[in-house]
Amino acid sequence: MMLRILLCAVMALVGCASDLNTNPSPDATPTTDAQPVDASERCVGVTMNVTAPESRKVGEDLTVSVTIIMDSSWRVLLIQLLQFSNEVWVADGNREGGQNSFKLIMPNFREEAHLKVQASIATPTLICKIESEEVVVPVYVPPVNHGPVVAIVTPIMIVEGKVKVHVTANDPDGNSVSVRLYVDGANLFATGLAPLMAELMVADLASGGHTLFAKGDDDGDPPAVGQSDLVTFTIP
Repeated sequence: MMLRILLCAVMALVGCASDLNTNPSPDATPTTDAQPVDASERCVGVTMNVTAPESRKVGEDLTVSVTIIMDSSWRVLLIQLLQFSNEVWVADGNREGGQNSFKLIMPNFREEAHLKVQASIATPTLICKIESEEVVVPVYVPPVNHGPVVAIVTPIMIVEGKVKVHVTANDPDGNSVSVRLYVDGANLFATGLAPLMAELMVADLASGGHTLFAKGDDDGDPPAVGQSDLVTFTIP
């Protein structure tokens, strides 16, 4: 009778050990075989910071920087950039980086983008999902570059055989203006930064009426051009 009781106890212990082997500790780290990623659970205790440019030029790459703050033992299984297109969110862009700092790059930016970042994270107990708020990146529209206001000071003064010309130019949205002075149509006489002072020799001009006008280029990219009114003077 005593032997039978001991045998039953041993069998019970074997059964308990078997149960322990088939139910691993909840602290076990998930393996990489957990694909496809089922991340229906929302991550708790995880913060995702997303930084996107205020705008982007057409044709440039759009780069979104992502930092994920989480427990050091957790792993990012999947991170992707989602773009709202045709009424659905679709994955778009390439991934660079690792650990918890990433750059998500959308090549050849074409139009205003509505974006989200989504990541699946493996914790010791589950695989969870975190998603950023929507970020809107518009197309960069450069400000209008207004041309400089160019003027020739009148009246034109003829002193000691010289025609004295004073050209002014002011750029409302720039810093410097390059000025070109033309005499009698398309004949370029002088160039320089505004204000420009020029002298024409009376001996080089025929008697009668003559015309002056000036053009100014600002320092924009591309530069904007301004032009003065036509000014006349007479050589006796």
